[in-house]
Amino acid sequence: MEFRQEGPPHVWFDPFQIRRAVTNLLDNAAAALGTGERHGHVYHDEVREGAHRGCGRRPGIPPGDRDRLFEPYFSRREGGTGLGLAIVSAIANDHGAP
Repeated sequence: MEFRQEGPPHVWFDPFQIRRAVTNLLDNAAAALGTGERHGHVYHDEVREGAHRGCGRRPGIPPGDRDRLFEPYFSRREGGTGLGLAIVSAIANDHGAP
């Protein structure tokens, strides 16, 4: 059996939800960098499983927090609501992520 696709695949997504998810991810990455560093690299392995290795030269996510990253109201950041990554998770699920 052979499958051929002419042009890019056709996909459905809600552009407003995707924009919100990307914005939340970038906001969290920027907050993780803090005020002393304006550039860096965010590394991750299988984000849905929370196996994060860190952000630039920062210490990364404590192992005990990894399983809770996408839980509503979980935040270690002062003033954080804990909703940003929970919203990302819900949007990903709405779009068929496992």
